[in-house]
Amino acid sequence: MPKIILTALLLLFTQPGWAAKKMETLLDQPLAKDLAFPDLQGQLHHISDYRGKVVVVNYFASWCDPCRAEIPSLNKAWSKVKDGNVVMLAISAKESKDNVRQFLKQQPIDFQVLLDEKGKIFEDWPVKGIPTTLVIDKEGHFTYRALGEREWDSNTLLWPIFMLELGKLVD
Repeated sequence: MPKIILTALLLLFTQPGWAAKKMETLLDQPLAKDLAFPDLQGQLHHISDYRGKVVVVNYFASWCDPCRAEIPSLNKAWSKVKDGNVVMLAISAKESKDNVRQFLKQQPIDFQVLLDEKGKIFEDWPVKGIPTTLVIDKEGHFTYRALGEREWDSNTLLWPIFMLELGKLVD
């Protein structure tokens, strides 16, 4: 993705009020292509391994200000959903394992961190920029998408995730 487009997307997503927006409901609910990403120890995690659970995937980069800004609220959201049938994954965009490890020393992430060093998500999933958060239902279908920074610990954003856990799609 050309740097100018990425910069324009970042500027758009950092406008006042953006974080308060809800997630977009993906009406066509495409099946998530079964990608596999390594964790920081090198173990591969296939998205299909999480079938039967609601999966919240946050696609981020350590150099992205909106990405860094939303991590504390993602950690708080994780503390609210971790006892349920929900998995949260943070997937770094086109960064080396060493860069991600250095970043995590300054900005810890409390849930599973995976690496997408080649940017496969941009090719195979409905991701146009960062941060992007996708919610995958128990059957493996994309149901919600949030482009840009959000306050993930807000009940407004968590409600659809809890409802998906019960098997119900809400707007």
